[in-house]
Amino acid sequence: MKKLLFLFLAVTLLTACDEKATDDSLSVSKDLLEFKPEGGTQEFQIFSNTGWKIIVADENSEVYLSATSGHGNTTISVTLSGGRLTETTTRLIVRSDDGASLKNVKLIQHGYSGNNVVLNISNVDKYLIMNGTAYSEDSLTIHTNVPWQLKGPEWIEVYNGKEWVKLSMEHANITGNATMKSASGQNDTYDLKIRCASENADEEDRNGAIILESTYTKDKGDEITVSQLGRLRVNADALVLAHDMAWAWKYGKDVATIKYRVGTQSYQNFITEDEMKNWATAQPDLICCTYNLKASTAYFIYAYGLDAAGGGFNGTWEAAGCITQSDVNQPLTYITAVYYNDKGDIGIVFDQNEYSAAFFTLAVPSSSDYAYYPDGLLAWYFYKNLHDVTTTSYFTMYSYRTMIFPFNYNQHMQFISWSLAPETYTLSGLLERYDTSRKLSAPSYVTSDEPKYQSTSLDQLEELKKSVILVKK
Repeated sequence: MKKLLFLFLAVTLLTACDEKATDDSLSVSKDLLEFKPEGGTQEFQIFSNTGWKIIVADENSEVYLSATSGHGNTTISVTLSGGRLTETTTRLIVRSDDGASLKNVKLIQHGYSGNNVVLNISNVDKYLIMNGTAYSEDSLTIHTNVPWQLKGPEWIEVYNGKEWVKLSMEHANITGNATMKSASGQNDTYDLKIRCASENADEEDRNGAIILESTYTKDKGDEITVSQLGRLRVNADALVLAHDMAWAWKYGKDVATIKYRVGTQSYQNFITEDEMKNWATAQPDLICCTYNLKASTAYFIYAYGLDAAGGGFNGTWEAAGCITQSDVNQPLTYITAVYYNDKGDIGIVFDQNEYSAAFFTLAVPSSSDYAYYPDGLLAWYFYKNLHDVTTTSYFTMYSYRTMIFPFNYNQHMQFISWSLAPETYTLSGLLERYDTSRKLSAPSYVTSDEPKYQSTSLDQLEELKKSVILVKK
């Protein structure tokens, strides 16, 4: 009897020990959590009848846990930030308080495929020149499919949609939350307004770089050089066709008048002051145009600035070199017929040559001043407004209703087209015009060896904006 009692007690003690071991055991519902590059939140469960702790074994400051310690059964939320360009692995160690039991949970955040990452500043010119006055504005276009941030000099401010924010080389004060998309033209585009936070009163330019980075890995995607001109400095921002050039002036804060000359002669490093006095004069806020130029020829725009008293010229000048386009094998869109009625509906029949994939078109009354602008001025206007024009697809004809020019059914109109080359989408060096009063349809070509000049205010061209249409095949 005593032997049986001893055996019973032994079994009871062993069972009790097994139950205690089970009570103190630790387990998890998942040992692997996978996240997309954008990050997100996932959960796993801890099963335990004792205290436990979670340790992030691999350094990763972008892992956020709903709890790092506790007692008993618990659901843990794991959040990872987005923006990874490369795959990242992080190990969580779940251990009991006494260290007798532990489990691993692996976190894998997949990265964006390197071949599909888009992170660039898509301004055509990587050298951005700003006026010397305070709050002079320009724009910055970012094309990306990953979260991004900007760094740059503190004298540049960026509008974040609510307020102007100064850039910094140490801190990312401007960010964006693009998400991964197809690399075939479906990425996010950010058009940012930028401006100079203060005027530049120095003789020399301010220079710096605006740097685009991925938000989390800090990989640099692109950068653009930015300058704010010194107080009497002048620069010509030119658009070049085959036989025309048009440009706007970038200028320092004290520039009241600009002296300039356009020609094929290269002065190298010496121009006499007497010769400079005979140069043309322009106001800094006008667009200037030179036309009747030769195709495939190098031209130079020489310029210097004078203050309101006509002084300040110290013998320095700036030169912008330009080469006109060829007029051979240019994309062209010929307008062969136009029909319209008293309701303002216009039907246009056109024919594109083999080098054209699409074209922009503008309609103006033949009696308006715009109909007589040189090609360079109209091309400048086109170019500055291409980012938000209406798009139309076509077969052989399309209809257009004028939005800003009321006219009756017998009013003559002029239509101007500017074509784009396939694939590269390079704009043609020639504009094509069609005037219903004269039935003219021909590009402009050089008519003399000497350039002719014309200028107009930017504000006068802005009212044409709603009449531009992009037509694609």
